[in-house]
Amino acid sequence: MMIMMSLFSSCRKDDDITRPVITIMEPQSGSVHWVTDTLHVLATIKHEKEISEVSIVIRDQYGQKVTVPKYFFPDSKDYLLDADYMINAPGLLSNGYSLTIEATDGSIGNKEYQPIYLQGVNREFQRALALCRPSQLKTYIYSIAEDWEAESIKTLNYGFLKAEISPSQRKLKMIRPQPSALLVYDLDELLEDEWLAASPPFPVFNDLYTDGPLTYLATGNGDIKGVNQYAHVEYTTPVMDTVPQLLHTHSNLVMAFSHSRVGSERFIMQYYTGTGSLKAWKKIGFDIISMFSADNEFCVLFTMDGSICNIYPYHVEDNYLGESIALPDGEIRDVIRVGANDYLIAHSDGIFRYSFDTGNLVFWSIEKDVQNMAFDDLRSLLYCSTVYDIKVFRADNAGLVKQITLLFPIYDILIQYNK
Repeated sequence: MMIMMSLFSSCRKDDDITRPVITIMEPQSGSVHWVTDTLHVLATIKHEKEISEVSIVIRDQYGQKVTVPKYFFPDSKDYLLDADYMINAPGLLSNGYSLTIEATDGSIGNKEYQPIYLQGVNREFQRALALCRPSQLKTYIYSIAEDWEAESIKTLNYGFLKAEISPSQRKLKMIRPQPSALLVYDLDELLEDEWLAASPPFPVFNDLYTDGPLTYLATGNGDIKGVNQYAHVEYTTPVMDTVPQLLHTHSNLVMAFSHSRVGSERFIMQYYTGTGSLKAWKKIGFDIISMFSADNEFCVLFTMDGSICNIYPYHVEDNYLGESIALPDGEIRDVIRVGANDYLIAHSDGIFRYSFDTGNLVFWSIEKDVQNMAFDDLRSLLYCSTVYDIKVFRADNAGLVKQITLLFPIYDILIQYNK
């Protein structure tokens, strides 16, 4: 771990750090815009060191990018940002968003958020997708509409490792097992398109994560690649002696839970989204099962070390872990967000509900066999799968709404909206 040890000094918390000061004048807080508008962005950025990079992007309520970032390279300590920024996202939902301006000197950064409202389209539930895998060589995709009828809509002659839906792109994305490839399906016609094949010597993708225009892939070779919607690689990190297993984006960073290639060491890695260069790392003593952005400063980590299960707040900029909250010993199977900062945890003892804002952890349901979950926030319904069954519960009181039985083992559930 020679690369890691040389960066130790960059990972310690420093109370004397001064960050760039960002003041946003335009657009005004709470202003309303159409999703095809061009925003006039006016801001001042001041710092005691030369500012190497400034970026503009629009984020949703969960901190995810919904537009393509625009970058500036001032190389000055005092910078007036006066620019037009085209939203150019006609598929966005009508909702509240935040215009985010970030500035860095290459090592120390800061960000400022301006709340805005975008007029777009209204979101509608279309269906749930159940991905069944009877073997490593076969996948069946079932569609479950509002009438609860399950219809087989696609058969794939291979298994899958990970899958997600990108609503704005109207794509189903899947990782094929080794030799891995990122396979993408149009949600209207389910035609297959291979966006990227994993390369040797370790041709496997361990995770995929879409944020804005890029889909990030954790490779077995020790780097992270970002592919745009035209299947071109736009982002890459250095090849490391750690192998990324789980990806997440937070602010101007791509984060990874990684294993050492040799041995049992585990790490949180931080890479800049603009350059792909390594910002910081932290050695940890547990596996991260799920990771979410809780607010502008913290991520919340759901972790396991053997049978020991914990929840950690993780301060991203200063790279430190807060005090943990213990779950019962056992196994965390899945975690989903069901509110701005509320999470449901499928655990071998049942389903638990955790609030990051209050720190409260409560028992939510006695369902002990749940393997995968999906949340339809429009209808406030929770989809839970066991081996062959999908149970749908009301999110407010855990009341059972429907049970659907399929012919093959269920390995994932995804919710599809119109946008």
